[in-house]
Amino acid sequence: MNIPTENPGDLNTFFSRKDFKCKCGNCRHEAVDIDGLTILTATRLKFGKCNLRSANRCPEHNKKAGGHENSFHLYGLAWDVSFESGTPEDWAQYIYLRYSPAYLDIIIHRSFIHIEIDNHK
Repeated sequence: MNIPTENPGDLNTFFSRKDFKCKCGNCRHEAVDIDGLTILTATRLKFGKCNLRSANRCPEHNKKAGGHENSFHLYGLAWDVSFESGTPEDWAQYIYLRYSPAYLDIIIHRSFIHIEIDNHK
């Protein structure tokens, strides 16, 4: 489900490339995985505005953020995210029921969820 947009910097109505950029501000790390974009967009449609707390991370930012050495954030395959309504448990359940848990890992935190796509499972 990819919702088109008129602005070339936008990926769809809800997300732009800058949403996925590393938060360090010093690099160009901004990969966007189409499966991840689809999951985030569908979940955004269900639960409202999305707060994409962390997406891509360059190695330096990942280390400062306490990420694992081989974090999926380094490859554009992980997102720390919360939504306007619902709870982290609601978001995780919705994603698991709608998409294949065979290639998804979701870690539920108090105020957000960590989603990662592992296509090698």
